[in-house]
Amino acid sequence: MNSDNLHNRRRITLPKPKQGKGIKGKLKEYMESVTIDVFGYEKIVDKSVQNFALETANIHGISPNKIFVRIIKPSEVLRVFLHAGGRQIKELTILELVHFFVGNSNPKTGSKVAESVSRFLEGYANQKLIKVSQLQILISSSPKGSLVKSFNEQSFMEYIPVKFLIKYFKS
Repeated sequence: MNSDNLHNRRRITLPKPKQGKGIKGKLKEYMESVTIDVFGYEKIVDKSVQNFALETANIHGISPNKIFVRIIKPSEVLRVFLHAGGRQIKELTILELVHFFVGNSNPKTGSKVAESVSRFLEGYANQKLIKVSQLQILISSSPKGSLVKSFNEQSFMEYIPVKFLIKYFKS
């Protein structure tokens, strides 16, 4: 071929592949949303919450399904209340909250857990575009396991997976 023919050739361009996520992108997206309870923390939490509810229910002579813990942060201090049968029974310490949630508590972990749970409340409130003072988290026992509900003052917002809260109590 002479040099003129080489310069006159047209470039052939192949069509670009579709810009879909493909299997790798779909798998990556799925794996980012999956939570795995490798150490069985969720079962520990469910059992702990159920035991606490049973103990409290026996003391007050009511159904364990009517026992719940309410977590709020009306100011700079995290506050936790035990409710039974629709009424507030007492304010819980952070160590009692840890015991309620994971079954054991250590004085060294109390302040770490309080800070961690406070950060959770602040982050969650920011995400939901409400003031942290308006947010209430209720934790209760049910036959299917632990239930965690969020409220904007008195209005129900959503259920929160127990797995999501576990990391804030493991400090």
